[in-house]
Amino acid sequence: MFLCDARSGGVVRQITFLGARATEVPLHPTISGDGTRVAFAARRSVPGAPPNSDGGVELYVYDIPSAQISKITNAPSSATAEVVSSLNDDGSVAAFNFPRCLSGALTNSELANDSEIYLAAPPRDRLSARSLFVNGASIGKEPSATKAFAPDSIAVATGGALANSTRQSAKLPNGTFPTNVEGTIVT
Repeated sequence: MFLCDARSGGVVRQITFLGARATEVPLHPTISGDGTRVAFAARRSVPGAPPNSDGGVELYVYDIPSAQISKITNAPSSATAEVVSSLNDDGSVAAFNFPRCLSGALTNSELANDSEIYLAAPPRDRLSARSLFVNGASIGKEPSATKAFAPDSIAVATGGALANSTRQSAKLPNGTFPTNVEGTIVT
C-alpha cells in the first residue's frame, strides 16, 4: 500500500511491505477525514504489527504521524472473507464488516465467513492530548504555550502511556542521548 501526501509536495511513500502469499484479500485502504490514519485488511503478517501466524484476515490501522501499525482484530484462521472499513474524521473509530467468526465460536461453521458489522476504537499514538512538552530549564516556570525548542536544548515530555515499560536512558559514547527508548521514538 502506498500513500501520496499532497501536503508534502506529492511525496509517495510505501506504507506496507507485505511478503508473498498465494491467497489474499483486497487491502481496501481507507483514510480518516483528517488524513492521519489509514485502515486496511490483510491475510499476511504486516511488519510493525503483531504477527498473523494463522493466515486469517485481520484489520490494521496505520497511524501516519507516528508511522505505527496496530492490529485491530485477532480472528481465527477461518476468517478469509473480504473486509471493508471506514474511519471517522479523526480516526478514533473504525466501522468494518468482518467474518462472523470474530464474535466467537459458531455452532454452524458454514456461517463463519458471513459478515457482520463491527465498531472498534483503534489505539491512539502514545503521545496523547494530555502530553505536555516544556524546555528542561523551565520546569516549574513553564510558559502558557510552548511553540518551539531551541536546537540542542533539552525538552521534557510528560503524559500518560508514553512507553510500555520504565527505563532510564544513558548518554551514548558520542555524548548524545538515544532517540529510541523502549519503543518510544523522538524525532
